[in-house]
Formats: sequence, structure tokens, C-alpha cells
Amino acid sequence: MAVRLIVALSLLVPGAAVAGGIPATLPPVGRVPQPTGPVKVDPRILRDGAKLTTGTKVTVSVVDDGYVDGKYPDVAGLIQCKAHVGEGQAGVCDMIVPEGSKLVLYAHPLTSGYSFDGWTGVAGCTSDPTCSFTPAKLTKIVATFSRKTWPFTLHTQGAKGFYQSIHMVPGWTPKCQQTAVPYESLYCQGDLPAGVEVSFNPVITYTNGTTQPLKPAGFGGDCAGTTGTSCKILIDRPRSVVLDALK
Repeated sequence: MAVRLIVALSLLVPGAAVAGGIPATLPPVGRVPQPTGPVKVDPRILRDGAKLTTGTKVTVSVVDDGYVDGKYPDVAGLIQCKAHVGEGQAGVCDMIVPEGSKLVLYAHPLTSGYSFDGWTGVAGCTSDPTCSFTPAKLTKIVATFSRKTWPFTLHTQGAKGFYQSIHMVPGWTPKCQQTAVPYESLYCQGDLPAGVEVSFNPVITYTNGTTQPLKPAGFGGDCAGTTGTSCKILIDRPRSVVLDALK
């Protein structure tokens, strides 16, 4: 059976127009016509490293241990541009915001013991972790975090009077575990403010009521090597102190 293929051809005359608004001339082969009006950007394609050229550029910098994310309340989709950094480092993330869109940024600490200090670079954004603004030009905003507390542990052993040692740390509210076998023992753990100094002057209280300062050999952990009857440490990193009356 023979099949007949019919092909319809249209001839475009230079300078003429065709019904339906089709241009009278076609672009050269291999070239794509470029749009002449504004380009609408789908916020779902806003990713780290996206090569977008429309809209307003916003640079977010993060100082110390935290990250920033956000959204456009008036445009569907969540910003996927996040800046994660480690302690003492700075992270930078660029994003393109559609013209006239409100941008809402949220600051989050990454590590326990850190908190958000505030924003710089945008008027009206200060200490609140939420920053809302409409960028009208190139904007650089910085979110700063800092260490507020460090974990601290205290282990006392060998004498009931050592329980008072936790009161040598003002404002400390640790979680403690107590054991009586084979010796009186107390293990406490909690956070202390970064940068404070803590002093220990432990005194052993015996059952007959007599007392005696702890011997140098009884200091351990970050107090190991103490040559006297007291120890002072700076809370500038995770710290641990052992007070052992059995030594």
C-alpha cells in the first residue's frame, strides 16, 4: 500500500508580517531568541552557587558557629542557600532575590553552648534571630554567633564533705549522680559561662568531725599537677576536675 506524505510549506517574505503575530524573520539557525521583557525567577532554583543574573544580590556571612537560611513570604518556595561554619571561621553565601521581594532570614546556632549575637549590615535587623527586609540594591549582611558556655564535669570521691564542692561554682546547676559503694562518690555535669575562672579549695570532712585540706595528689583532670591545696581553672574549653580524698 502506498502512503502519501503531504508537507505544507509557508514562504516568509522579508519585511512582511504573518497572521497570528509570528515575526516575519527568523533567527539564524542555532541561536535561541532572547526575551526582551523582565525574566521571572523561580525561587525553587535558588541554590548554592546558582548562576542567576536577575534580581538583587544578597551576600550572607556567618561568623563563628551557626548558619542562616530563609524564605520569600510573597514568593512560593524556600531558600536553599545556607552558610554553615565551624568555630572561629567565617562562611559566605550568595543568593539572588527577585526584584521587590521581601527576604526573611533566620539565624541558628549549630553547636550547644553557642548563641546568636546579632546582625550587621541591614537597618532594623539587630539581636532578633529573624531578619526581614526588601533588598533594593547589593546587600551584605553578617550574622555573628559566639560561645556562651562550655561543658564542665566534677568528680569527687572518698569523703562525704566533698559534696559541698559543687557550691564552689557560683550559679552552676549541674546534673549529679551519687554513689556510696565502694566509697562516697559524686559525679556532676553541666555548663559554665565561657571565660569565667573557677577556684577549688576542697576540705575533707571526717566522720569524727575533723577536717583536712585535700592533698595535692588528690587533684585530677584539669587540676592535675596542683602543688598546693587549691586549684584555679579558666573555662575556655570543655573542662573536668577530679577531687579524690583517697589519695
